[in-house]
Amino acid sequence: MFRWSSAKKKVIAQLIDDYLALYPRGRTILGCDTAYGAAGGAFADDLAQEFTHRSVAVFRASLEDFFAPAAIRYLMGRDSSRGYYEYAYDESLLRRVLIGPFKLGGSTGFVCEGFDKQRDQPYESRWITAPADAVLIVDGPFLNRPTLRGVWNQSLWLFSDRVSVGDSPSAIRNAAADTLYRQRVRPISYAAAAVDLSDSDHPVRVFHDFC
Repeated sequence: MFRWSSAKKKVIAQLIDDYLALYPRGRTILGCDTAYGAAGGAFADDLAQEFTHRSVAVFRASLEDFFAPAAIRYLMGRDSSRGYYEYAYDESLLRRVLIGPFKLGGSTGFVCEGFDKQRDQPYESRWITAPADAVLIVDGPFLNRPTLRGVWNQSLWLFSDRVSVGDSPSAIRNAAADTLYRQRVRPISYAAAAVDLSDSDHPVRVFHDFC
């Protein structure tokens, strides 16, 4: 078994119990909507390990591998928080090569990495297939924005109260984009559960009044 704290084991087990109770069969997608500064990718990896431990076929992807080309990302300037929120990621590519094919089922191939930000060009496509019953876990920011909200069978809101915004322009921009997202969307209201990752070894499931 994984070297997790008892608190982490409990939270992960509860989240997956809840998910599989609703979606025991078929191709389903779990979105890990991650606030600025939270270790959402690592937590999504932990969830994937537990699905695998339960003999559930699971696939991982991150919005960080579906950036838009620089010419589009920086339409409003490199330091624009609004520009980062609205243009940083290529939702069309995400839907075309991952979400759509994954949901089609059968032998349709899909890719989990679409665009390499560092090289500013697409990744070489590595097409894979999945069995009829499989879970795709996608982590990243802004996953409950209106244009993506309907993609996920269920989403989690992952956040941290111990976030230090650096003094680099990109850190300031990204933190401001996160604030803009929370103000516009209130993502926690669309999530099935919220998890505080302030201490990543001891995550805490937080219950909010959504009314």
